[in-house]
Amino acid sequence: MALVKNTTRPSVKEALRLLFNIILVGGKQPSASSTNQTVLIPKHGKDLSKIENYRPITISSLLCRTYWGIIDQRLRNQSSFSPRQKGFVHEPGCLNNVNILNEILRDAKIKKGVTMVQLDISKAFDTVPHEAINPALRRLGVPKKLELRS
Repeated sequence: MALVKNTTRPSVKEALRLLFNIILVGGKQPSASSTNQTVLIPKHGKDLSKIENYRPITISSLLCRTYWGIIDQRLRNQSSFSPRQKGFVHEPGCLNNVNILNEILRDAKIKKGVTMVQLDISKAFDTVPHEAINPALRRLGVPKKLELRS
């Protein structure tokens, strides 16, 4: 008996396209998309009996990450970002910054000096008020359906 491919069944790519368009047009995320898994990663060389010596990493579902990855790419195609932005971009940001620092230090050794400043921006993303995000998205032409909801 030969296996016959079911031509009426959509491909995975087509099924995802339909699902993501339904979510986009409907303006409502499935409740499962807000279910995430958090894992605690121990900080190297720290006392692991203390909770502050762990770094939480939260991962959302693959479908959710794929959907928002598509939205992210479309937003990036419509607006410009600083070339120095390293958070939330598809590139080896830390590696690029380490290479830049190495070049600065190499140049400083030749020129016998350099002035450097280090900024600790831990919790930087916690300082942006959520009520400032939606007006910024509107200025970029993002549909109201994609705005953040409380």
